[in-house]
Order: sequence, then C-alpha cells, then structure tokens
Amino acid sequence: MWLDRQEAYLAWAGIVSAFLLSLAFLITSGWLISQNHEISGTILGTVDLVALATIFITRQRAETAKYTDTAPDTDTTERT
Repeated sequence: MWLDRQEAYLAWAGIVSAFLLSLAFLITSGWLISQNHEISGTILGTVDLVALATIFITRQRAETAKYTDTAPDTDTTERT
C-alpha cells in the first residue's frame, strides 16, 4: 500500500518539476526576446515546447504499450 502511495508521490513530483523547469525556460525565453535577442529567445522557447510535448507523447505511448499486449516477438527459434 505504501509503495503505491510512493509511486503517486514520485509521479506528482515529476509533474511539478517538469512544470517548473518548463516555466523557467519560457520565462527566460520571454526575457531574451524582450532584451532584443529575438532569435535566441525564439529558439529556446520553441525547443522547450517541443521537448515538453515529446516527453508527454512518448510517456503516453509507453503507458499505453504497458497496458496492452503489444510486446514484440522475442522468439528466436526457426519455424519450418
């Protein structure tokens, strides 16, 4: 029971950490843009948003694969 709670706390901590980190990058990106570093700020903001979206998409796919029977065939014996 406490193991389930620990997994929930770790998942919550991961979500909060990712949110704070992405917020920091977006604030830095906005600051760079406001300081006439438009290219650097735009690149930093774009990379931040793309990375965040990629993480959520791959995590969702991994969770879906975990609950479905889509494991690759690992049988290496030859069939005749």
